[in-house]
Amino acid sequence: MSLTVDIKDGEVTSLLRKIAKAGPDGRRVASEAAATCTRNHFRDLQKSRHRSAAGTINFYGRAVKGTTSRVQGDNIIVAIDALGLALRRFGGTVKAKRFDYLTLVFLGSDGKKTFRKVKETHHKPDPSVLPTEADFEKAIVPRLLAKLERI
Repeated sequence: MSLTVDIKDGEVTSLLRKIAKAGPDGRRVASEAAATCTRNHFRDLQKSRHRSAAGTINFYGRAVKGTTSRVQGDNIIVAIDALGLALRRFGGTVKAKRFDYLTLVFLGSDGKKTFRKVKETHHKPDPSVLPTEADFEKAIVPRLLAKLERI
């Protein structure tokens, strides 16, 4: 499963103009910077949200490893191969399909695991699982400016 987030021109016009001005090399630099920004964001989330007892063993660590970047024509692409990321970002409902129930694991204050069976779970959208426009701009613009100075 892959997650695609399109950044439209109106949202980051200034940043997109800088990337376009830098040309193909600038798009490569921007794509690598955006991927690094995304990986760093996942590392920060791993430090603050890691809950191995709840069954999310190294979720954001796996997202770091699944983050790649490339340039395709005039587009910079950051791909994140992390099962469950779209559910976290956009929310949704997970229903038991192959089995009658989903099993939720909870860690008690005494350190013991308890299990609860449910037919479905509901998840609220969490935009904070991906970097913000400001995060991307802060990561990309200095590298682009350095590239432009060398041209």
